[in-house]
Amino acid sequence: MIYRILSIISSIILLTGAAFGQDAQLDSLLKVLNNSKSDTNKVNLLNTISKKFFTSNPERSVFYGLQSADLAKSLHFNRGLAYAYKNTGIGYFYKGENIDAIKSYQLSLATFDSMGDKKGVANIYSNMGNVYYNQGEDVEALDLYLKALKYADESKDTLRMLTALGNIGAIYGKKKQTYELAIKYYLQCLLLSKLNGDKSAIGITCANLGEVYMNKATYDSAHIYFDESLKNVDGTEDAP
Repeated sequence: MIYRILSIISSIILLTGAAFGQDAQLDSLLKVLNNSKSDTNKVNLLNTISKKFFTSNPERSVFYGLQSADLAKSLHFNRGLAYAYKNTGIGYFYKGENIDAIKSYQLSLATFDSMGDKKGVANIYSNMGNVYYNQGEDVEALDLYLKALKYADESKDTLRMLTALGNIGAIYGKKKQTYELAIKYYLQCLLLSKLNGDKSAIGITCANLGEVYMNKATYDSAHIYFDESLKNVDGTEDAP
């Protein structure tokens, strides 16, 4: 998710105890894996392990994602396969290997689409958009985010709708000519966040609205949204 967060939001505090707990959980999962039968449960386990390595060791994330994909294909387990390709794509993304990330996402997209899983399709369009956004290819990213919003809306997936609306707003917020469009999408995101009672999303979206209004030199509106953001932030820089 690509919200542009201002420095008013506190940085994440790393909790050593939590890290140790996660390591212990991962060790436990790896031990279970060693004694697992080659069935759909093992596919799901491999996918879970792949996710655990996204940021700490994306190379291993890709390794377990590919293992999951191979097993899922042999079992004709499409749901497991879709998530395996997705996880592999995220692993490649964190490795900075964008071409391979897109290839994996495309395979995941095709698999989710074949199952009629619109939530999965929306998720992958959003992930693909993130790749192009990080490369500065805003036209391509915007097209993918708009597709993500369409599928998220059709499936009533509020999480993906929030993600897409925020990401679209972030792109439009880059240029003076499209500030009004940024405000339009951020306001939709804010409304949905309030309907869901999502304080984190409210805080982040208000910060982004405040930034756009500040860039427009509409300082009274900027102040209002920055103030509302401060009332809702939860101490992290993560988007909802």
